[in-house]
Amino acid sequence: MKAIILSLSFLLVVLYGQSQIIAPDTVCVNEPVTFTTPVRGYAYSWNFDRVNLNLPVPTSTVVASGSPLNINGFVSMNEDNGNWYSFTGNHNTSEIIRLSYGTNPNNTPVLTNMGTFGQPAGCQLQGVEVLHDSASGNWFGFFVLGGTCNTLLRLDFGNSLANTPTATPMGPFAGLGWPHQLGIRKFGNEWVGFAANRNNGALTRFDFGTSITSIPTATNIPVTGNTNPCNFALAEQNGNWYMFVTNLLPGHYSRLNFGANIRNNTPVITNMGNPNNVMSIPRGMNIMVSCDSIYMYQINENGTLNKFFFGNDITSTPVVTTVTSFGVTSNDIRPYIYNNELNALLASGGGSSIRNLKFLTFPAGTINVYNDPAISRTFTAPGIYDITLFIDQGAIMGPYSFCKQIVVVSGYRDFLGPDTTICDGTTYTLDATQTGATGYQWSTGATTPSITVTAPGGTYWVQVSGAVCGTDDTIAVSFVPTPVVDLGGDINACEGDVVTLGISGGSSQYSYMWSTGASTPSIPVTASGSYSLQVTDRGCTDADTVDIAIHPVPVVDLGADTSFCLSALPYTLRSSQPAGSHYLWSNGLSTTEMEVTRSGTYWLEVSRYGCTAGDTIVITAIPDPDVYIGPDTIICTQTPARIGTEIASVTYLWNTGETTPYINVAETDNYILSVNLNGCVVSDTIAITAMPPPDIDLGDDGDICPEQTIVLDGSYSNSSYRWNTGETTPSITVTSAGAYHVTVTTEHRCTGSDTITLSYYPEPTVSLGADTIVCEETPLRLSAWALNTDSLLWSDGSYGNMIQIRYGGEYIVTAINKCGTDRDTINVKQIFCDIWLPNAFTPNGDGVNDVFRILGNLGRLEGVTLSVYNRWGERVFTTTDKYKGWDGYHKSVNAQMGTYVYLLQYSLDGHPYTQKGNFHLLR
Repeated sequence: MKAIILSLSFLLVVLYGQSQIIAPDTVCVNEPVTFTTPVRGYAYSWNFDRVNLNLPVPTSTVVASGSPLNINGFVSMNEDNGNWYSFTGNHNTSEIIRLSYGTNPNNTPVLTNMGTFGQPAGCQLQGVEVLHDSASGNWFGFFVLGGTCNTLLRLDFGNSLANTPTATPMGPFAGLGWPHQLGIRKFGNEWVGFAANRNNGALTRFDFGTSITSIPTATNIPVTGNTNPCNFALAEQNGNWYMFVTNLLPGHYSRLNFGANIRNNTPVITNMGNPNNVMSIPRGMNIMVSCDSIYMYQINENGTLNKFFFGNDITSTPVVTTVTSFGVTSNDIRPYIYNNELNALLASGGGSSIRNLKFLTFPAGTINVYNDPAISRTFTAPGIYDITLFIDQGAIMGPYSFCKQIVVVSGYRDFLGPDTTICDGTTYTLDATQTGATGYQWSTGATTPSITVTAPGGTYWVQVSGAVCGTDDTIAVSFVPTPVVDLGGDINACEGDVVTLGISGGSSQYSYMWSTGASTPSIPVTASGSYSLQVTDRGCTDADTVDIAIHPVPVVDLGADTSFCLSALPYTLRSSQPAGSHYLWSNGLSTTEMEVTRSGTYWLEVSRYGCTAGDTIVITAIPDPDVYIGPDTIICTQTPARIGTEIASVTYLWNTGETTPYINVAETDNYILSVNLNGCVVSDTIAITAMPPPDIDLGDDGDICPEQTIVLDGSYSNSSYRWNTGETTPSITVTSAGAYHVTVTTEHRCTGSDTITLSYYPEPTVSLGADTIVCEETPLRLSAWALNTDSLLWSDGSYGNMIQIRYGGEYIVTAINKCGTDRDTINVKQIFCDIWLPNAFTPNGDGVNDVFRILGNLGRLEGVTLSVYNRWGERVFTTTDKYKGWDGYHKSVNAQMGTYVYLLQYSLDGHPYTQKGNFHLLR
């Protein structure tokens, strides 16, 4: 048999031979055989059929997720006294979580947060191992902690994993560096463990000695060429120990050969590379062994599952393929066998969930026995059988896989079988074939391994020479006549009929067995079906079957007596019946339907399979009323119309819901009147178009200026007009203020009107007063008096009631409103008051303030010098002509806008003066 053993992440597989299963090599059919093993364990699973290990593509199901789980990279799986438990550690919080499944590991577990047991969050819980110590009968759990701790934490559960454990920290150990995988098992009488250190490129071996409760010593074993060892699998073959180790980055795996000593500190290391480049941040790995075939399964961080096939030698170069992808990573997967299935728990690694992987279902015949290394089995057929034993499937470093092959021979002590009775007309073969037989001697004188006997039978014996299981046997063979059973042909019957089934003749030795369960010679039948009878006489049997069809009596229903309007005739009478039915109507037709064109009594008779039924109906024809509510009409919404008609002995119903002969309507619609005369309903429709009154708009009320004309327009299509002025045109022209009203009548006599009021609005008036004077050094305000004015515009382009001036000249103001303009002019004479310089000038060529110069009474000035400087102190202009000034140019280009400084030197009446100041150049 090709049997398997699976342990993901850290796995020990011992490739022992058949001597680990103790049982005979050859056994007889129907003789019990006991299978035992000398290997110690706490869980045993036996399989007695072949298992195809070549394509175990697992399916994934979420077992538990979310709080209190928090980034769980490793998980355990154990069976304890019929109950199943898992333990996992929260990487971020250092909390330990127990999953309790009850008696079925496929149940949804109860999650218990057991706390941190005093470990700080920075410890980063990693690999977990839960072990049963057979010497003490107690359970122990181990967690390896990285981060700032680099320790082992031991949990002591006592005799049950359901207990609350006590915790013992062990360490710290200097050799640990971000440890991941942890595995512990007993080698001989001593406990040994391993941890993979991702940060220092080494394995740490823990030596506990003979007691699992001892504080271990730690030894580091460098994994040459493997910079980030993360997970590993341990196996033994031909007395030598081998370990496969994944290298997380850059992504390959190594094989370590420890030889015969698992404590070898210098194993031979072989870099196995990255076959077919299938390894991408490789993490968890496992080994499956089917006695003569070895497989390793490895999972990447992205959830890709790869298969390595080594043949029957674990040191060979494997054939590598990618199997599937789960979409989640895992550092540790725990296998277990339950209910003939090989499953495994997978911790999500980067997430917060536990998943269950179903790898395969064992063939029929698998037996799971816990805490018992022995099992008994009886083989009922000869052949070669493969037996596989799985031991300690829940442990990481403790599972085993053993195989044995036995031969089951066909001989047995009562090899001819018991005395038997044979039916007359048949033959019976007596077979004495035995494994290892050298000769046969029958009571008939035959010397062949088998003989054939016929009626009348008798007693036969045989002697076998050299057989393994049987040497001689006797058998009595009797022949009896076979009864004859004939129930006749298939039968059709009607509901209510009773059909009796049975056979004639027979004897008191007959036994009867009907398909209904009855045991009488005959049975009554009232329902359709196949009925069979088996008659047995001393073991000889004959049977027959007959089909009974109980057909329903036709259901014929033409409906209740009814009446129809003449306009609805002809009316068709129908009856839906199963195929094969025969129809007979009162008019002699045999069709499925009949047309009725006048009042009368009508009947139908239907028959099928000889079952007949019929029905009768009375039909009365009623004349239809005549209704007309007039032609389609156009109306005005202002004047509702009355529509309808009167007919004797009828009821009325309009589509508006009204029930009177006439209704008033004022909206556009189709109006329908339905008239009912004794159930005969006739309708008529009239289309009413309701025209709206004309919408007349002469505009908003407004103003009218003197001598202004305004056109008022009340035009509307196909209409007549009446103005309050007496005019009848669509529009009129007005020149004076007042209220104007028009009434418009359309061709459908719909009227509309509107009124507009126009108010008189005068022209503006403005005045500046008499002419005046202005001093050059003193500004003068000019104010305008205005009436009926919307705005005032001055000759310098400014708006407002007032302007300020410095120079003499002519100034004009214009008053404006919507009816026109008015203007006035004032002349201002400029007189000398003194001299001064402006604080700004605008050399833009508009003739106003284009030059910066001395202003005022210049006649008395002597020895004048005027200079201008920019902000950097550069002189940009100078003159000794008191009537000249600066035009805003410097070096033949426009000077920049900004602030400038002037220096004025002059003599007045023989006295020198100096005047300084600043001004602005604007454009």
